[in-house]
Amino acid sequence: MLLTRSDGRRIRSLPPMQKIIPYIMRSRAASINLFQEHVDCTPLNNYICAHEVNGQRTMSTMHLLIAAIVRVVAQRPQLNRFVVHSRVYARKDIVVSFVVHRSLRIEDGGTTIKAHLQRHRESPPNCPDHQRCYRQRNRLLRYAEQHR
Repeated sequence: MLLTRSDGRRIRSLPPMQKIIPYIMRSRAASINLFQEHVDCTPLNNYICAHEVNGQRTMSTMHLLIAAIVRVVAQRPQLNRFVVHSRVYARKDIVVSFVVHRSLRIEDGGTTIKAHLQRHRESPPNCPDHQRCYRQRNRLLRYAEQHR
């Protein structure tokens, strides 16, 4: 079809209030909500330490934050929408992108990693793509380590 998008499908059955929002907030900057929050990360750090294998950490805070974001977006698909020309679309997959810096100096630049994640119909142990997901995760980790 001529007016279809490869990255999402158009949502036509929105409540009236949600239909007018793209006309009120015309730009991306108009629809940004910023806030500051202090979070106690002690339980998170305890969880990471509890899952060490032979004294080696198998995950980091970044892994858990990405997993939490992906899980929330998968459970609430209305968060994974975008607007083009005042039309609302739902994304077909979940995309997580972040920048990996070689050093802590901003001037050094970084490498952008963009992971496309597709929804699974089955739980991980029964999912045929379960091992492929772990291989993709390990590939991303190796790439991030090489470009530090």
